[in-house]
Amino acid sequence: MPPTEDELKRQILALEARVRRLEALQTSETARDPGDFIFLEPAAPTPPRTTATTPRPASRSTLPQLNVTQLLGWAGVTALVLAVAYLIKLGVDLGWLTPARQIILAVVSGAALIGSGIALRAADRHYASLLPAGGVVILFLAAYGAHLYYRLIPYPAATLAKSEIQIPFKRFTARRTHAMNLLKIFGTNGL
Repeated sequence: MPPTEDELKRQILALEARVRRLEALQTSETARDPGDFIFLEPAAPTPPRTTATTPRPASRSTLPQLNVTQLLGWAGVTALVLAVAYLIKLGVDLGWLTPARQIILAVVSGAALIGSGIALRAADRHYASLLPAGGVVILFLAAYGAHLYYRLIPYPAATLAKSEIQIPFKRFTARRTHAMNLLKIFGTNGL
């Protein structure tokens, strides 16, 4: 049933009274002194945003920050170096590897680590820098072992081998990589 004429008039009068009150409130707010203090009801707390945020750039602190993935990466390289050392020891104990074969195997595995790190540098720079670091350690150990332990190469050849290991990594001196850190440790020590 549609509203009657009297009901419509009452609704219009109520709406007009409401509009007058709102206009009066609006004019009183605009006419008030900016220094006046107004008590407002506290707003309902806004829910936290769930949108994805862009990551902040890494801080440039002087101390390196070690996170879990870096720790696991270093542990993986350490385990790989120890596995190669154990394999060589096992081969020697069982008579599979002569001293020359041991050095050749160490050089091939070190070069393979360096090559795989260079090949993977576009995919993940952090892990790609760990692989050549392990390869450099293995190559240095091969040079030390060939000269000091097995006496397979003379001192000048061992020094040349040590300098040849460093040459591919000289271009990384401007950027701090794991391989350069290892070169600074091992490169300063004499054979």
